[in-house]
Amino acid sequence: MTLLHLPSFGVDALLLVAGLGLLCGFRLLPRSPLRMLAAAGLAFMAGTAAVLLLTLALMTVGVPFGLPTVALLSIVVAGAGVATALMGEGRRRGRRIARPSLDALLGPRDARQAPSGRATPPSRRPRRSSRRAAAPTSRSSSSSGHESA
Repeated sequence: MTLLHLPSFGVDALLLVAGLGLLCGFRLLPRSPLRMLAAAGLAFMAGTAAVLLLTLALMTVGVPFGLPTVALLSIVVAGAGVATALMGEGRRRGRRIARPSLDALLGPRDARQAPSGRATPPSRRPRRSSRRAAAPTSRSSSSSGHESA
């Protein structure tokens, strides 16, 4: 390994820190170190996407691309993620966040398809009328327009 590879590892480390900040802001960062290590790939990809997207946006307005720009944006993205997580902790303190249940997402159980494969459960089927339909009335000869003489 030469001295020329060190900036590349530095940029990778900055992108990883930016991604860890994003995961922290989205409350997806695990607490245990082993799980945090497992989430490093997702964090690196999220940091890379966020920082390069912001870098492209800044390049369109004339900001020069370079290591200082990427380093500053990585720190800003990581700081924004951590600040979002800390602000959310203050708002959440003292109240429990309700997770959506399956019924809230899909509707009540009786409105969903029955396990037997029928399209509608028995409680939702329309009831058949017990009255028999009246026999159709026959038309009289006067209504047909022909009268017999």
